[in-house]
Amino acid sequence: MGRFARGLALLRSSWSVLRQEPKLLLFPMVTMVALTLVLASFALPFLIDHDLARSIADRTHGGGRALAYVLTFLFYLATNFVIIFFNTALIACVMRKLRGEPVTLGDGLAAAMNRLPQIAGWAVLSATVGMILKMLEERVPLLGRIVVRMVGMAWAVVTYFVTPVLAVEGLGPRRALSRSFELLKATWGESLTGQAALGILGFLFSIPGIVILFIGVSVGASHNSPAIMILGAGLGFLWFVAVAIISSALHQIFVTGAYVYATQGQVPAGFDPELVQSAFRRR
Repeated sequence: MGRFARGLALLRSSWSVLRQEPKLLLFPMVTMVALTLVLASFALPFLIDHDLARSIADRTHGGGRALAYVLTFLFYLATNFVIIFFNTALIACVMRKLRGEPVTLGDGLAAAMNRLPQIAGWAVLSATVGMILKMLEERVPLLGRIVVRMVGMAWAVVTYFVTPVLAVEGLGPRRALSRSFELLKATWGESLTGQAALGILGFLFSIPGIVILFIGVSVGASHNSPAIMILGAGLGFLWFVAVAIISSALHQIFVTGAYVYATQGQVPAGFDPELVQSAFRRR
């Protein structure tokens, strides 16, 4: 319970940083728009050209799964690149904030552009790992799928510090992975309390969106009013989007603060020293 309490306290410190620099929310907003465009670019050709969609489906069901795997890999690659690029930009801005420097959207994007080769390399590696795990999950029985998912969770933990390593140190994919694992072992020990706190709070703050959605659909259905149903669904959706944006920004601020302490042994400005040192104590 003590570790969990410290995680919540660190989350409050991250929230303090975000309140001081609300423009940091622009990065997850832009990420969401970019991901929507990526999804549209993959989906629209099939929605427009039904013959193309049927051709792909026929080849997939006929045993020609290579094309489906190629398309899936390209989708993974594009989405990973977008997420890593804008997270790198956000973390660069958080680093500027923690150093007491002014923060602008342009500064973050410029920093991410300077790390473009490293970002592209890590996007390729992440997409490759994701593709391998997906292929394995499709081919193994239930127990094997559980194991594959556990491997995926382990990969997510080991790569926890990769993005700040890319943003600050500019290492290539292999060295960034090794560096992330090194920082994880040195600072987190057996507990990822902060991440657990972020996940739980994200879920709790999503509940009002579920309630809004449920009430809107229920009232609309009982009154036979599509307008009320659409309104409720729209408000619920906007609530989920807002929670996702804030949670994403808080996560990157939290990881950046942990990275600064892990690499420099100093508590970054905006984070309570006692809380950070107790939660990220070296072993």
